[in-house]
Amino acid sequence: MRILEYGCSLAPYYYCYREFFSHLNCKWSLADIPNFPFHYAKYLYRNDPDVEFITINDVDFTNPLGEASEFDVILLTTVLEHLDDPLFISGYLLKRLKTGGLLVFDYIKSEGKGLDHPRALEMRQECLRSILAQTQIVNGKINDINESISLCIAKKKNVL
Repeated sequence: MRILEYGCSLAPYYYCYREFFSHLNCKWSLADIPNFPFHYAKYLYRNDPDVEFITINDVDFTNPLGEASEFDVILLTTVLEHLDDPLFISGYLLKRLKTGGLLVFDYIKSEGKGLDHPRALEMRQECLRSILAQTQIVNGKINDINESISLCIAKKKNVL
């Protein structure tokens, strides 16, 4: 199984995998822009044979994963609200998610100040509608796309 933790920072999901589920023998890709938490994660897991690091170009987001292939699971938590184009990134990632694969995501609603991006607030509804059109929620719920979305697990549909 191939798993991508996008916007991983310190890679909390990978850490849990290593501590409790490493017997599952998954291949992981940890991706983030160059920042101190990501550099620390790269240092911590530098000797792990089942992990690859993808440093996202923080100037050009048109192809953040480069040549990375498809994934069975994509983890995208506490990320969408920080992006200047969450619609593009969610679509880009869903193209790399296998049909039947799982997208684990949330989308916090904030005022778009500080680390959160004002465009992420503007594009929120369109982004969530796009995700929902391509997936089926299998865990968690989205009662109102105008409110914060807590952790959801969505299965990618066979979209033609």
